[in-house]
Amino acid sequence: KARVPVVGADGLLIDQYTRQDKSAQPWVWPVAAATVASARAMADYAYKHLNAKTFGIVFDKNYRFGQEAAKAFNSEVSLLTKKKPGIVGWNPDDNCQKSYCGIQAGQSSYSTEVIEYNRNGGRVDFTALFLEPQTALVWIWGSTATIHQELRDELSGQVRSDDVVDWVQALHRIEQAGSGPTEVRRRPPTH
Repeated sequence: KARVPVVGADGLLIDQYTRQDKSAQPWVWPVAAATVASARAMADYAYKHLNAKTFGIVFDKNYRFGQEAAKAFNSEVSLLTKKKPGIVGWNPDDNCQKSYCGIQAGQSSYSTEVIEYNRNGGRVDFTALFLEPQTALVWIWGSTATIHQELRDELSGQVRSDDVVDWVQALHRIEQAGSGPTEVRRRPPTH
């Protein structure tokens, strides 16, 4: 039997590395880390270097890489924080509950999910996004609209232009970087 190596698989799915019996595929050499490795590394870095103690995740339910990432991220957070589940809202159906939010890709809006995430658990130290770029942008813009509403409520109906500029600049940094945590600080109130 001839054996032909497979070089260059993207490495997104665990199936690319394993056989049906879950043993290693010795003739497969992906050129990228598996999504589960990225998920674990994100949780580890956030916990050890960013001092994150609470975590959230928003992931794509359409593709298995999102579900695999969510399970690996939750597992790593659980291991690091010694809490089960690691992420508040974890559920086997991968629905959007509290800080664990599975979404369907390709929607024109995620306002319901953004509200659920923010209202019930989105106040976390670190949120991981495992989404396709277009879905991530729709989610981020929906989050920004929710943040603007929170600012209006907080300031009794008056959004200071400085606050809006801060959020727009933060979104620009996210788009420029492509991914990764971006810190946004509100300016102290001026009287």
